[in-house]
Amino acid sequence: MVLASLAIALMRNSDMGGATEAAERAVAAAHAVGARDVEADVAITLGAASSYQGPAEAGLGPLRSGVRLALDLDFPATALRGYINLSDVLELRGRHAEAAQAAADGLDLAARAGLSRTLGSYLIGNQAEPLLRLGQWAEVDRLTAQALSAEPEGVFAATLLELPGRACHHAWLL
Repeated sequence: MVLASLAIALMRNSDMGGATEAAERAVAAAHAVGARDVEADVAITLGAASSYQGPAEAGLGPLRSGVRLALDLDFPATALRGYINLSDVLELRGRHAEAAQAAADGLDLAARAGLSRTLGSYLIGNQAEPLLRLGQWAEVDRLTAQALSAEPEGVFAATLLELPGRACHHAWLL
């Protein structure tokens, strides 16, 4: 758990190389002692840090395996963190349709787990961005309106309130 926490801290401080190294060690340690919940969480960290520092392909495997393990263990918050990172990495690499689908998969889980107003708001943002690039402005408007009707608060609301402005900006650029 200490190595997993270190990996997250390094990633949040934009030290992706250090985060990747710590996460690799943490995955191995968690696997060795059978701490599958920690293994799922840190695999997601490993995948994200690896993808943000180099080719996305390097991190997609750990991201996906972390999500699968979290789902198998019934840890929805961990799986949702994985879907958030997976959809973000795919979008950063220009894989818009895959990014939108990963976010949609996460949104389904967020609804089932009762986390639509929180982690689901991030996923709406992560789904909207690739949909904007794919020219699906009406769908972005629908998703945003639906999510805002749940009255999310704080950073979760801010994520959603930004989307209509981005849609207008994209339409203006075309």
